[in-house]
Amino acid sequence: MKIRKKGQFWYMDFMVAIIVMAVIGVLFIKTVIGMSQTKNLMDDLLIETQEISENLVSSRILTDGNHRINPGSSFLTKTYPEMKKALGTNKEFYAYVNDGTSIINVFPGSKGIGKFKGTDSGWTTVQNVRDPVNELIREKRIENIIEINRLIGVNEGSADNPRIKIHRLTILVWSEKG
Repeated sequence: MKIRKKGQFWYMDFMVAIIVMAVIGVLFIKTVIGMSQTKNLMDDLLIETQEISENLVSSRILTDGNHRINPGSSFLTKTYPEMKKALGTNKEFYAYVNDGTSIINVFPGSKGIGKFKGTDSGWTTVQNVRDPVNELIREKRIENIIEINRLIGVNEGSADNPRIKIHRLTILVWSEKG
């Protein structure tokens, strides 16, 4: 009698199937964990952005308490590290006033406040702000970025004859890679 060894092939098929299933399981778990970590980072950044926005507008740091820009605010004379400390953030930010396409010049000596303050003197459009941010994204220096728009009043008249016009305060907050 001759013994046939057909079971050996079944054993190899079984081992290959186990390995394939293990690889699929590991990839699935890594993907799920990665997605939840990214969501947590974005949630943290959104909370940070809302806090910065609230501090700038409602806490009278940048406004007069009635959601109108106060160009005499002592906050505007601070350096960028001092601004970050006053706002209680370790994220990068830049805020500017615009009408949707053009930057409205309300800050003395600068078009906005934050990271690009001092290098933004020639900027006139919203696209001028987007260009350096897009460059940081292309260089993969920005991990996540969030933009918030708030409506604020800007006095386009004089102190004797105020003309309050509603504009948009755009606040960009991002985290840079180490």
